[in-house]
Amino acid sequence: MRILAFTDLHGRINILEKLQEKAKNCDIIACAGDITTFENEMGTLIKSIASFSKPFLIIHGNHEDEVNMERACLNLKNVNFLHKAVYESGKYVFMGFGGGGFMTREPDFEIVSKSFRKHIKPGKKTVLIVHGPPAGTKLDLIDEEHVGCKSYREFIDNNKIDLVICGHLHENAKARQIFKKRTTIINPGADGVIVEL
Repeated sequence: MRILAFTDLHGRINILEKLQEKAKNCDIIACAGDITTFENEMGTLIKSIASFSKPFLIIHGNHEDEVNMERACLNLKNVNFLHKAVYESGKYVFMGFGGGGFMTREPDFEIVSKSFRKHIKPGKKTVLIVHGPPAGTKLDLIDEEHVGCKSYREFIDNNKIDLVICGHLHENAKARQIFKKRTTIINPGADGVIVEL
């Protein structure tokens, strides 16, 4: 499967053409939040990416409200609001948790992740989409200090996760790390990257 992953678009409409071109060569699109700046043009941006005619998975970031984003995604046939939800396509499982980015602990994620575990099965490829990065990686390193989420990190440590798509820290856009020789963690940036899984 080829996944077009992007994050932190922050309403930059000029990047949509690049994303559309990349979407032609992918099977699914995944956004790790902050598609807007404080929700400006949220509906328009989501509809624009939905028009790429690929399944589109999205979570909210710290610039969007959960309820408002869920509303903006309603009735768009190929758009799935993935906050606290799971999307399965063949042997691929996508799990999402939106919002935040500033907390080193996410108690809500720790609760929801218990239900996520039921979907992690042998023979399946598992993708976790979160807005903020997991702790203790080069994706959460700012000024030589790790500022990521320990709740996400523990979930990755204790489960077979093949790919983590995150964002929030613009300084680390395009950063990628292979973690424990099994998990690729990526901050794809606003103009996105295609990840083969």
